[in-house]
Amino acid sequence: MADDQDGREPERPSLKVVSDNPSVDKTRPIQFAKEEAERTLAVAAATMLRTIAGSDGAAAALRNDMLRALRAEGEYQALSGQWLTSWERKEALALAQPHWEQDESDRRYRKFERDGGMQNIVQGSLRLAAHQVLGEEPHFGGKYSERLIDQGMAAIEQAKGPPPPPPKLLTKKQRAEQKAAWADAKYLPLGDVKPEPLRKRWSPLESKSYRDLKPRD
Repeated sequence: MADDQDGREPERPSLKVVSDNPSVDKTRPIQFAKEEAERTLAVAAATMLRTIAGSDGAAAALRNDMLRALRAEGEYQALSGQWLTSWERKEALALAQPHWEQDESDRRYRKFERDGGMQNIVQGSLRLAAHQVLGEEPHFGGKYSERLIDQGMAAIEQAKGPPPPPPKLLTKKQRAEQKAAWADAKYLPLGDVKPEPLRKRWSPLESKSYRDLKPRD
């Protein structure tokens, strides 16, 4: 080869450090570390709840799950220079909100009502469980937590109940009477009461004292 004959080494392609490459998103590893910290925190919290509920397997895995969560947040802190904020921890551990879909079907509405009721029950139960684990009396006797549980149970029972009756259709005679009432009222159907007639604007000439001062014929 020509390079070998001249005694020169072939040129090697220049290498660039990834951190020096402007086309690489430098925040991607930080975002990944943050998501991993939030995920492992949620896993540790779920394992703790299962342990409180009496699961033997969860009790055995609790320590490892907690250590993973601490290591993951430590890696995130090493990359970003900050820890997870309080609202980020709260968001990672928050209960899933009931999802309402734009659908007028009775089945989806019942599911939405049931999911909302289950969320109230879980929230009230968790509040009471926190006091029971510590062996302390809940604030105000736990009435607010019990109220949430009662509201959730009522919502679930309502979702199980019979569907509401369909609206009754007006007869031909009722529709004609309603149409005549709207036409007589001269406005949209906000009620069956006719609008009051406009009152005449008051004038000083209508004053009693003014009429008394006028000379009589």
